[in-house]
Amino acid sequence: MSTKRKIWIMSSLVFIISSIIVYNVYINRYPKANENNIPPNPSPEVVWDKEMQKLHVVQGNTDKITPSTLLIYQYYDEKSNKTIEEKEKVPYFLIDLTKDEVQEIYYDWQVSSFSSEKVVLKKSIFTKNNSQYVLGVHDGFVAIFYNNEEDVTKVKEVTETPISSLPPEERNKLEKGIKVYSEDELIRMLEDYTS
Repeated sequence: MSTKRKIWIMSSLVFIISSIIVYNVYINRYPKANENNIPPNPSPEVVWDKEMQKLHVVQGNTDKITPSTLLIYQYYDEKSNKTIEEKEKVPYFLIDLTKDEVQEIYYDWQVSSFSSEKVVLKKSIFTKNNSQYVLGVHDGFVAIFYNNEEDVTKVKEVTETPISSLPPEERNKLEKGIKVYSEDELIRMLEDYTS
């Protein structure tokens, strides 16, 4: 076979393979819009917002968390029959996630309300005593503190995660101290900060 013929065959193969790749990228990146512009998951969900005293109609999983979303943790203490509520800005690792994706991360929580404005997570806990954990900073590293029976805060453990590796918002939260009400929650938060 001549050299010109080999070059022509190789060029043709490269062109065909390149065309197939470009076509697949285009199809996956720009899927066809359907006739009615219906989102992929059109099942509506009606949610009662207690604070606003009104109903919200949420269109499937189209809502996503934004940097301005308010995250509300509600801990129901079965021993004292009280609900403890904490409000905070959404952590950076939850931005752009849907309700299903948040539920996967918070698998031991109930996502009771989800919108781009507000996400409410509920969990039942049973406190053995009044002690709680606090996630904070010790010598520049993420650390776990606890209150002992005399209500004195002590260092329980210092992780290998330097706070300098975290975004400024997360550093500020840790420097102020993040209250944690159960060991399960402590494990989840440590995974978030050390991964």
